[in-house]
Amino acid sequence: MRTIRRSHKAMQAAVLLALFAAFSPTAGQAQYRVVENGPPRIKLPGMPTRSQIIRDIYFEKGAGTPSGGPVAFDLGDGREAVWWYGHGFDFDDRDYITAFVYLARGGDSPDGGDDLASVAQATYRMGSAGWELIDSDGHIGGFALGRINERAAEIDTEAREIVRHETADGRLLLAVPVRTFAYGVEQLEYELFLFDPAKVDPIRNGLWAALGPVHAGENNAADCGEEFGRACWAMTGSLSFVPRPGGLPDVKISYRGNRLEGPDHIRKLGPDDFMSYRYDPDERGYVIAASTIAAS
Repeated sequence: MRTIRRSHKAMQAAVLLALFAAFSPTAGQAQYRVVENGPPRIKLPGMPTRSQIIRDIYFEKGAGTPSGGPVAFDLGDGREAVWWYGHGFDFDDRDYITAFVYLARGGDSPDGGDDLASVAQATYRMGSAGWELIDSDGHIGGFALGRINERAAEIDTEAREIVRHETADGRLLLAVPVRTFAYGVEQLEYELFLFDPAKVDPIRNGLWAALGPVHAGENNAADCGEEFGRACWAMTGSLSFVPRPGGLPDVKISYRGNRLEGPDHIRKLGPDDFMSYRYDPDERGYVIAASTIAAS
């Protein structure tokens, strides 16, 4: 495990950030809290608001005024930017905040395809004068939107933790837990993101790339039992990164519970049930490499 030696200044920043998280109304979901549209109780220099983040991504300085509230922002050109997640982290002895947003209309995806919405990011680094914008990118990949609510998957960090992995060549992988719900079934996934500040092997133009989701469980708890005349089933998966010699690591999901695998057929999962993903440079994302989970 890499030992991080922080400077005195970095330690001071970390203490301030911990204080900010402790006093924030929404503290506890991330180490550092990206503020809402209202002022934080402890104001650090340059701490970005959601409105500022949208401007930093989609507008040149001094141009454009996003509006629409703390979640959805009308960009004024027929597009709607939707807030997704703000994440604070330390990497290579520096403190960062990254915010992810997406365009609500799937047809706006530069990658093409009606089922994907373009994902964007803005990244800030703690410097001598406070938080400073170091990178913004209007397209780092695509999100699949829900067929019912036309929104990206819901963040699930209250129930599951973010999993991170630092590669030997100096990159950072984040697995952000998410969930969706449709037709009585809750699907659990992780959205994968790659941070490559040294441009070791650029996938996108900026510092980040969205690498797509991996499956991490499902259940029908909202639509089963005697009342509905259906048996209940639930499977959950734990994620781990498996390093490879060179390149990005594999992703392994180990499952427990039981799963519906056909009409009235529920199978109990064992310790050997898993799903393995491997990074595919042609797809610019992770694809299934091996699995013991039969297709539904």
